[in-house]
Amino acid sequence: MCGMTGQAGAQSLNGEQANVADTGTKRGRPKQLDREAIVRAAAGFPQAELSLNGLAEALDVTPQSLYHYFPSIGAIDAAVAELIATAVPKPDPALPWSEYVRETILLYRSWVLEHNFPVARGFQTPGLAFFRVAGRRSEAVLRRCDEFLGVCKRDGFSPEQALSVWMFLQNFLRRSDFHAVRQADMETVWRDLKDDIVKDPDSDFEHLKAILSIECPSVDDMYSAVVDRFIESVADNCDIG
Repeated sequence: MCGMTGQAGAQSLNGEQANVADTGTKRGRPKQLDREAIVRAAAGFPQAELSLNGLAEALDVTPQSLYHYFPSIGAIDAAVAELIATAVPKPDPALPWSEYVRETILLYRSWVLEHNFPVARGFQTPGLAFFRVAGRRSEAVLRRCDEFLGVCKRDGFSPEQALSVWMFLQNFLRRSDFHAVRQADMETVWRDLKDDIVKDPDSDFEHLKAILSIECPSVDDMYSAVVDRFIESVADNCDIG
């Protein structure tokens, strides 16, 4: 599962290795195993690849030992989502709505890039998940939503508009891969594109060939432009300044 064995997948939310087992111990239920260690290890797996067997291998325990703390892999999945919802920094609610939304997005991206958890780079849940985490009630998400609605209503949004902006924002945060893109990733894409363009010198790529002399775009600048468009679209749709 995602190539992680031993303790490789046991990352904490501050990027450090979680102390979940001594390397010389037998598989079983080590003294360091607890709910927090399990959840932190689970956060190191892509969501689609998380399983009891893979998680147990990462923690160097038996799958049965995990049942002492969680009744199912779904419960672990939900605990990871709740931990992420709690850990992502929040902006100052005193900010104007546009800056509050901007900071919400930028803080989320910074957190995703800092921790580099596969599950945090796009936590997917079936159906709509604007107000819950992994299909379960989340105190952290409800508090964030309540504060968000309060900021928007204070600055002139109707309750219906504020709610639609929240849902629009949640969809953007949860579904876009752009949050986790680094400059090195963009440089690789840019280099590959140029290689593809010049591979056949006789090809008729008139407009693509024009970019051969252009430097690789800045991911930060592109991301900032996307956030600007997001905020502008909200202002236009809700007729808010």
